[in-house]
Amino acid sequence: MGKDDPDSFTYTIELLSNRKGYVRELASWAYNEWHRRNNTDFSYVLRDYELRAQAHAIPSCWIAFHEDIPVGMVSLKKCDLFHRLDLVPWLSALYVRPPYRGKGIGSSLIDHSVNAAKELNYSRLYLFTDRTNTDELTTFYTKRHWVFFDKSVDM
Repeated sequence: MGKDDPDSFTYTIELLSNRKGYVRELASWAYNEWHRRNNTDFSYVLRDYELRAQAHAIPSCWIAFHEDIPVGMVSLKKCDLFHRLDLVPWLSALYVRPPYRGKGIGSSLIDHSVNAAKELNYSRLYLFTDRTNTDELTTFYTKRHWVFFDKSVDM
């Protein structure tokens, strides 16, 4: 993956199921980014990432690596808003470490989850944005042709 220009930033993307040694690190990213402020126990997040590291189709997780250093992640899940169980599947937990943002990694990770959903015969993929950075995230996703569907708060 990455750009074709040899002077540009390069990275690869792999399934977490092929790199299970990174489960704890990715769970830590998710915990610190989204779950800590909700007082979620880290063990819950860790178990969730252990499930994403299994070899089945959903849930799954991809990791972006630059020079064998993990720099980003994204997941594909059946459910990400508990009061919208009617919507399946979900792009979830897109995260790129701050020093690596703006290099196309997030878009490539999204592409991996979109393609995986298509391979599983899903015609739609859903996501929600966190309550923080809402304007920035809305801009990020609409630039990538995502369409606003609903405004909701998870219970």
